Amino acid sequence: MNTFILIAEAVIVLLLLWAIIIVIRNPKEILVKFPLFVFRAKADQFLRLIEIITLPLWLPIYLLDNKFKWGIFELKFFKFFNQYDLTSKSDKPDISYKQKVKIDINPDKFRWFYVSSVDDTQAIMESIKSSLKDLTNKDFKCTKRATSNFSIVQVHNLTLYEYHYIIQALDNDFKKSINVGFALSPKISFFSISDTSTLNNIIGKTSKDESYSFNLVDGQENHLSLNKEIKIAENHSFKTYENVVKKALKK
Repeated sequence: MNTFILIAEAVIVLLLLWAIIIVIRNPKEILVKFPLFVFRAKADQFLRLIEIITLPLWLPIYLLDNKFKWGIFELKFFKFFNQYDLTSKSDKPDISYKQKVKIDINPDKFRWFYVSSVDDTQAIMESIKSSLKDLTNKDFKCTKRATSNFSIVQVHNLTLYEYHYIIQALDNDFKKSINVGFALSPKISFFSISDTSTLNNIIGKTSKDESYSFNLVDGQENHLSLNKEIKIAENHSFKTYENVVKKALKK
């Protein structure tokens, strides 16, 4: 009997040590990502239930807001209820596109812009500053660029990773809007959007009509991965965003 108890105690001790080792080796995944995943799963179910119960109240307002572009559902109050997609991000494949050709980027040679359909430029600037504060302790200067059709913000002294990271952050903050990054330089320029079919990929096109990808989690830092098989929606045009940015710079 005593032998059995000793064996059981030894097994428990070994299991505890194993659990401690796993936590030490993967602290972010165990202590942050897993609890956050559980919370989001429960929150998603709760919010879907609220949406169904209150459907007769908010649906007419939503339809009118969508028709007349009032922007009611872009207010911060409503963003809390809209922060979980009906299709979970976990349903999208977390993959990197194959790199056919690599273009090295020197961020000091570029000017970085963000073009958004959200008509509140100040809100865009606040979102950018907030996302950069979460990512790094550096100070960043943001400049509003005058335009009649888009909100345009120039951010100074970004790395290539920071530039792409902000695009994903803007899409998280303003889910029902178009948010595009535009990198301008004398030799090569490119625009960038979130890839809606995969996780953590930013895709876009260069001024040479080359499709590229940038993965936010696989260690990619100072280059664009070209791949002509990457498909960009036809409503996104390099020339359109180039004209918008250059027109704003003239004002």
